[in-house]
Amino acid sequence: MDHESTARDRLGLAVLLLTRRRAVNRTSLNKYLFFIDLLFLKHCERSLTDADYLKLDFGPVPRDIRDVCQELEWLGMLNEERRVIGRYFEYLYTANAERVDFVTVAELLGSLFSGKSPSPDVASVIEQVERRFQHTTASELSQRTHRHEPWRSALWGEVLDLRQGLADTELVSWLEGVVGVSTIFVNRAPGAASTGHASGS
Repeated sequence: MDHESTARDRLGLAVLLLTRRRAVNRTSLNKYLFFIDLLFLKHCERSLTDADYLKLDFGPVPRDIRDVCQELEWLGMLNEERRVIGRYFEYLYTANAERVDFVTVAELLGSLFSGKSPSPDVASVIEQVERRFQHTTASELSQRTHRHEPWRSALWGEVLDLRQGLADTELVSWLEGVVGVSTIFVNRAPGAASTGHASGS
Protein backbone atom coordinates (compact mmCIF):
# COMPACT_ATOMS: atom_id res chain seq x y z
CA MET A 1 0.00 0.00 0.00
CA ASP A 2 1.51 3.37 -1.00
CA HIS A 3 1.95 6.36 1.32
CA GLU A 4 -1.10 8.24 0.04
CA SER A 5 -3.58 5.38 0.39
CA THR A 6 -2.15 4.50 3.79
CA ALA A 7 -2.65 8.08 4.96
CA ARG A 8 -6.25 8.04 3.71
CA ASP A 9 -6.90 4.75 5.50
CA ARG A 10 -5.48 6.13 8.75
CA LEU A 11 -7.54 9.27 8.40
CA GLY A 12 -10.69 7.21 7.94
CA LEU A 13 -9.94 5.01 10.95
CA ALA A 14 -9.37 8.08 13.13
CA VAL A 15 -12.64 9.61 11.91
CA LEU A 16 -14.53 6.47 12.93
CA LEU A 17 -13.11 6.55 16.46
CA LEU A 18 -13.75 10.28 16.84
CA THR A 19 -17.40 9.89 15.81
CA ARG A 20 -18.05 6.68 17.75
CA ARG A 21 -19.62 8.29 20.82
CA ARG A 22 -21.55 11.24 19.39
CA ALA A 23 -22.19 13.31 16.28
CA VAL A 24 -19.27 15.64 15.49
CA ASN A 25 -19.56 18.56 13.09
CA ARG A 26 -17.18 18.83 10.16
CA THR A 27 -15.17 21.81 11.42
CA SER A 28 -14.65 20.33 14.88
CA LEU A 29 -13.68 17.00 13.32
CA ASN A 30 -10.96 18.72 11.30
CA LYS A 31 -9.58 20.36 14.44
CA TYR A 32 -9.63 17.14 16.45
CA LEU A 33 -7.62 15.40 13.73
CA PHE A 34 -5.14 18.27 13.59
CA PHE A 35 -4.66 18.24 17.37
CA ILE A 36 -4.22 14.46 17.41
CA ASP A 37 -1.61 14.53 14.67
CA LEU A 38 0.25 17.36 16.41
CA LEU A 39 0.34 15.41 19.69
CA PHE A 40 1.57 12.23 18.01
CA LEU A 41 4.21 14.16 16.09
CA LYS A 42 5.60 15.55 19.33
CA HIS A 43 5.44 12.45 21.50
CA CYS A 44 6.01 9.72 18.91
CA GLU A 45 7.98 11.65 16.25
CA ARG A 46 5.35 10.95 13.58
CA SER A 47 1.75 11.98 13.08
CA LEU A 48 -0.99 9.41 13.43
CA THR A 49 -2.66 9.88 10.05
CA ASP A 50 0.14 11.36 7.89
CA ALA A 51 -2.54 13.67 6.49
CA ASP A 52 -1.69 16.92 4.75
CA TYR A 53 -3.50 19.90 6.32
CA LEU A 54 -4.46 22.93 4.23
CA LYS A 55 -5.00 26.57 5.14
CA LEU A 56 -8.64 26.92 4.07
CA ASP A 57 -11.84 28.38 5.48
CA PHE A 58 -12.44 27.02 8.98
CA GLY A 59 -9.13 25.15 8.70
CA PRO A 60 -6.74 23.50 9.23
CA VAL A 61 -8.47 21.03 6.92
CA PRO A 62 -7.09 17.57 6.08
CA ARG A 63 -6.67 17.50 2.32
CA ASP A 64 -8.61 14.25 1.82
CA ILE A 65 -11.20 14.55 4.58
CA ARG A 66 -14.22 15.08 2.34
CA ASP A 67 -13.38 12.15 0.07
CA VAL A 68 -12.62 9.93 3.06
CA CYS A 69 -15.94 10.75 4.76
CA GLN A 70 -17.86 10.20 1.52
CA GLU A 71 -16.21 6.81 1.07
CA LEU A 72 -17.01 5.77 4.65
CA GLU A 73 -20.60 6.91 4.13
CA TRP A 74 -20.83 4.90 0.90
CA LEU A 75 -19.56 1.84 2.79
CA GLY A 76 -22.26 2.34 5.42
CA MET A 77 -19.69 2.97 8.15
CA LEU A 78 -20.37 6.69 8.67
CA ASN A 79 -23.63 8.65 8.78
CA GLU A 80 -23.80 12.26 7.61
CA GLU A 81 -26.54 14.63 8.75
CA ARG A 82 -27.04 18.08 7.25
CA ARG A 83 -28.69 20.81 9.31
CA VAL A 84 -29.65 24.33 8.30
CA ILE A 85 -28.14 26.92 10.66
CA GLY A 86 -29.30 30.34 9.53
CA ARG A 87 -27.90 30.83 6.03
CA TYR A 88 -25.46 27.96 6.35
CA PHE A 89 -25.39 24.17 6.45
CA GLU A 90 -23.84 22.24 9.32
CA TYR A 91 -22.58 18.73 8.57
CA LEU A 92 -22.54 16.20 11.41
CA TYR A 93 -20.87 12.80 11.31
CA THR A 94 -21.59 9.71 13.39
CA ALA A 95 -19.98 6.29 13.04
CA ASN A 96 -22.42 3.47 12.32
CA ALA A 97 -21.96 1.14 15.29
CA GLU A 98 -23.75 -1.67 13.47
CA ARG A 99 -21.16 -1.70 10.69
CA VAL A 100 -17.94 -0.75 12.49
CA ASP A 101 -15.82 -3.02 14.69
CA PHE A 102 -14.24 -0.36 16.88
CA VAL A 103 -11.86 -2.83 18.53
CA THR A 104 -10.37 -3.72 15.15
CA VAL A 105 -10.20 -0.04 14.17
CA ALA A 106 -8.25 0.76 17.35
CA GLU A 107 -5.94 -2.20 16.82
CA LEU A 108 -5.16 -1.17 13.23
CA LEU A 109 -4.18 2.33 14.33
CA GLY A 110 -2.30 1.04 17.36
CA SER A 111 -0.24 -1.31 15.19
CA LEU A 112 1.55 1.75 13.76
CA PHE A 113 3.42 2.04 17.04
CA SER A 114 3.82 -1.64 17.90
CA GLY A 115 7.22 -2.33 19.41
CA LYS A 116 8.05 1.35 19.73
CA SER A 117 8.67 3.46 22.81
CA PRO A 118 6.58 5.26 23.77
CA SER A 119 3.86 2.85 22.68
CA PRO A 120 0.75 5.03 23.06
CA ASP A 121 -2.77 3.82 23.64
CA VAL A 122 -4.06 5.30 20.39
CA ALA A 123 -7.74 4.78 21.18
CA SER A 124 -7.35 6.59 24.50
CA VAL A 125 -5.58 9.54 22.90
CA ILE A 126 -8.38 9.93 20.35
CA GLU A 127 -11.09 9.54 22.96
CA GLN A 128 -9.40 12.04 25.27
CA VAL A 129 -9.23 14.69 22.54
CA GLU A 130 -12.88 14.13 21.59
CA ARG A 131 -14.09 14.29 25.20
CA ARG A 132 -11.98 17.26 26.29
CA PHE A 133 -13.20 19.43 23.39
CA GLN A 134 -16.82 18.26 23.23
CA HIS A 135 -18.09 21.48 24.85
CA THR A 136 -15.81 23.78 22.81
CA THR A 137 -17.48 25.23 19.73
CA ALA A 138 -16.05 24.80 16.27
CA SER A 139 -15.66 28.58 16.05
CA GLU A 140 -13.60 28.66 19.26
CA LEU A 141 -11.36 25.86 17.97
CA SER A 142 -10.86 27.70 14.68
CA GLN A 143 -9.96 30.93 16.44
CA ARG A 144 -7.46 29.10 18.62
CA THR A 145 -5.64 27.44 15.72
CA HIS A 146 -5.65 30.63 13.64
CA ARG A 147 -3.70 32.51 16.32
CA HIS A 148 -0.81 30.07 16.13
CA GLU A 149 1.64 28.35 13.82
CA PRO A 150 1.56 26.75 11.35
CA TRP A 151 -1.65 28.54 10.32
CA ARG A 152 -0.48 32.08 11.02
CA SER A 153 2.47 32.14 8.60
CA ALA A 154 1.07 29.92 5.84
CA LEU A 155 -0.26 31.19 2.53
CA TRP A 156 -3.92 30.58 1.67
CA GLY A 157 -4.43 27.05 0.33
CA GLU A 158 -0.90 26.02 1.32
CA VAL A 159 -0.04 22.71 3.00
CA LEU A 160 0.72 23.40 6.65
CA ASP A 161 4.00 22.27 8.19
CA LEU A 162 3.05 20.57 11.45
CA ARG A 163 6.60 20.94 12.74
CA GLN A 164 6.05 24.69 12.79
CA GLY A 165 3.14 23.95 15.10
CA LEU A 166 5.49 22.08 17.44
CA ALA A 167 7.73 25.14 17.55
CA ASP A 168 4.77 27.22 18.78
CA THR A 169 5.22 26.42 22.47
CA GLU A 170 2.12 28.36 23.50
CA LEU A 171 -0.11 26.20 21.27
CA VAL A 172 1.53 22.94 22.33
CA SER A 173 1.43 23.78 26.04
CA TRP A 174 -2.25 24.72 25.81
CA LEU A 175 -3.11 21.55 23.89
CA GLU A 176 -1.19 19.27 26.24
CA GLY A 177 -2.78 20.93 29.24
CA VAL A 178 -6.32 20.52 27.95
CA VAL A 179 -5.88 16.93 26.77
CA GLY A 180 -3.78 15.77 29.73
CA VAL A 181 -1.02 14.02 27.83
CA SER A 182 0.79 12.78 30.94
CA THR A 183 -1.85 10.08 31.36
CA ILE A 184 -2.05 8.87 27.76
CA PHE A 185 1.44 9.08 26.26
CA VAL A 186 3.22 6.58 28.46
CA ASN A 187 5.84 3.90 28.00
CA ARG A 188 3.99 0.61 27.66
CA ALA A 189 5.37 -2.81 26.98
CA PRO A 190 6.01 -3.23 23.23
CA GLY A 191 2.99 -4.79 21.58
CA ALA A 192 0.77 -4.28 24.61
CA ALA A 193 -2.92 -4.27 23.78
CA SER A 194 -4.82 -1.02 23.71
CA THR A 195 -6.57 -0.11 26.95
CA GLY A 196 -8.82 2.47 25.32
CA HIS A 197 -12.58 2.28 25.34
CA ALA A 198 -12.98 1.47 21.67
CA SER A 199 -15.03 -1.66 22.13
CA GLY A 200 -18.74 -1.63 21.56
CA SER A 201 -20.67 1.47 20.56
